[in-house]
Amino acid sequence: MSLKAQNKTTPIGPNVSNYLSQITPADRQADCRKIYSIFMDITGWKPKIWRRLSNIDRDILKEIMQKALDIIAEKHPI
Repeated sequence: MSLKAQNKTTPIGPNVSNYLSQITPADRQADCRKIYSIFMDITGWKPKIWRRLSNIDRDILKEIMQKALDIIAEKHPI
């Protein structure tokens, strides 16, 4: 018997590439694909779609994403 708690988040839904192909307008889709590519280059991880976050998780994620975007902006200037 395992007493390990279940993960609070689990990957769900379509794969990321299929999801990105549904984004409109085309320029927004292109921006999303560029971010997808940059994150894969930096992390080496294949992105996944995760279930909805709580408000607290969302606030923490925003803070983490801002820090990540600052690092990306330094390494990949537009």
